[in-house]
Amino acid sequence: MVEWEDGKLISPAKVNEDGTVNPAVYEGATPLSAYNLNKMQTDMDNKIVEMKNELDLVEQGQFKNVKEDSVDLDTVKKTGFMYVNANSSNTPIPNNSFYITTIALDDNYIIQNASKVSQEIKEMEEFERQCVQGVWTEWKNKSTKTIEVTTGEETVTGKTIDGKVEYRKRINCGTLPNATSLVVETGLSNVHWTREPKGHALSKTGQSNNMPLPYIDPRDSTASVSLSVISNYKIAIVTQQDRSSFYGIVDLFYAKD
Repeated sequence: MVEWEDGKLISPAKVNEDGTVNPAVYEGATPLSAYNLNKMQTDMDNKIVEMKNELDLVEQGQFKNVKEDSVDLDTVKKTGFMYVNANSSNTPIPNNSFYITTIALDDNYIIQNASKVSQEIKEMEEFERQCVQGVWTEWKNKSTKTIEVTTGEETVTGKTIDGKVEYRKRINCGTLPNATSLVVETGLSNVHWTREPKGHALSKTGQSNNMPLPYIDPRDSTASVSLSVISNYKIAIVTQQDRSSFYGIVDLFYAKD
């Protein structure tokens, strides 16, 4: 492409006594020449062709590279790439931004891949789903990152339940009761449970002794241990025998209201 620059006037135009005209003389990096004019025309023609090809690809659904403020991903049914912000709907995780790649055979058979936007590498996640006969599947987390679980702290499970992020909190319930009940605070409020509580009891004298919570003994019902979540988001463990040689660990799964 010709980069035009202003020329420097060396001598102005002059009309001679015989009526002839001496043209002005300029000096510069891009003089007005047939070569430069032809090159400019060629560059313009090539750019027009390039823009037309891109427009044709967009109309055919084969090319899309845009930034969207807010979009319903269920309506994205053309092959292309886009960025969608946290206000978008039907994303893998609500209130997060994603890079979306869509590959479509037609409106009924589509694959979408979503990459979570994050400044931290450890927070990046990859998701995929497909549209089969016009019906979208659930998003599947493709990330292979390890989810760190720390007792007493809230972590994300990597799943969404009815469009809401699922969380997990591990509670150390301490020593199990001796033929009585144990109620443990969880520190949770304004959540709704997405799964039943799951736990296990470890022997204080040997890690090889491990039983699930709740525990049901088919031979002796009095040896069973019940586990439930009661009012005010508390954990309740009930035993009919002395289980004080064990301590309990319980995992709670929930979404936030």
